[in-house]
Amino acid sequence: MLDEHYACQENYTISETKSRVLVTRNQLDTHDFMLNCSKLKQSETDTHLGISRDSKTRFDSNAVVQERIGTGHRATYAMMGARLHGANGLNPCVSLHLIPKDLTSITKYHKRLLKQLQHLPYKAADSASYLLLGEPPIKAEIHKRIFTTFGNIVRNYDSIEHQLAWRQLANNSNSSNSWFIMVKSLLEMYDLPSCYDLLQNPPGKSTWKNIVKSTVNRYWEQKLKLGAKTKSSLKYIDFGRLSIGKTHLIWSSAGSDTCAITKASVKCRMLLGVYTLQANRHRFNQIEVDPSCPLCKQGPEDRTHFLVLCQYLTTVRQPFMDALKNFIREMLPDLHQQITSDPLQVTQVILDCSSSPFVQPQYYNRLECLSRGLCYALHIARSTALEYHYK
Repeated sequence: MLDEHYACQENYTISETKSRVLVTRNQLDTHDFMLNCSKLKQSETDTHLGISRDSKTRFDSNAVVQERIGTGHRATYAMMGARLHGANGLNPCVSLHLIPKDLTSITKYHKRLLKQLQHLPYKAADSASYLLLGEPPIKAEIHKRIFTTFGNIVRNYDSIEHQLAWRQLANNSNSSNSWFIMVKSLLEMYDLPSCYDLLQNPPGKSTWKNIVKSTVNRYWEQKLKLGAKTKSSLKYIDFGRLSIGKTHLIWSSAGSDTCAITKASVKCRMLLGVYTLQANRHRFNQIEVDPSCPLCKQGPEDRTHFLVLCQYLTTVRQPFMDALKNFIREMLPDLHQQITSDPLQVTQVILDCSSSPFVQPQYYNRLECLSRGLCYALHIARSTALEYHYK
């Protein structure tokens, strides 16, 4: 029988007619669940707190995905009243004008989602939010699927689409709205073989997918890195070590421990320069905001001052710094003094040890765990001190 003790404490009654049992196993349980002396019904899908639950899949994905597909179908059918359909509808130029708008909305949502997953504000650099997770922009994924579809067409010699490709490419100019002309321009953008080469000598399915994946990822990887190099706030990140499909150390070292992830999210904001310090406020309001550290008043509060130099936070910082110095002495006995005496190099090791030329890869995880704890401890101490100061 279900435990009703909590419901009695909170003075509410669980309705047996509105309750369902979802058994998250391959076979339904033969055990009967009772509530208020009534047998509860078992079902494969149901909705709880507005979220569709599915007993067949581990993460409730099946019901949610089918629901989203149904939403897309209903939206398409609703727009058919405005003549968004085939030969007897609007000109395809008008209909396809919706796609760039939708793509912009999808791109904005994708960027916002990646930043929310990393606990970053929306003002964080887009290129960094992509590269830290090793995730390409949504455009890259759409282009991959376009190339995959075109690969299926060029391999089917006898299909109508194959014949249509030859005719469209031969008769339409580069300014045409033809789908095949769009594919032609995309192939040129990524420096892939031309449409005519692919139609005459189609590559194998797996070969073509591998070429497309590596080429598209490499293109966007280079573009994101070029954009990241123009951001002064990202100076502590060595983007040369990052690539599409590879997660940055700050996230890969955190694992699934919620405590480590919370600490990593604080450090990630510091790494990207979106952790708000007094120097950041002064940059946007130089007349009214003093860049001096509000805790020790001994210099502008930038990342180096906050992490290494602020005297007010010495007692919090010292245990971590002692462990860090001992670690560097053990790892680099000849360069220990040179590194630990330079605040900028210490800041680099704390924020991104994988970007430091002195740190070897086998020590990354240990250093990351230590620096993650330091950043979080300083964050808590600073927040507590400022909250007490401004009360």
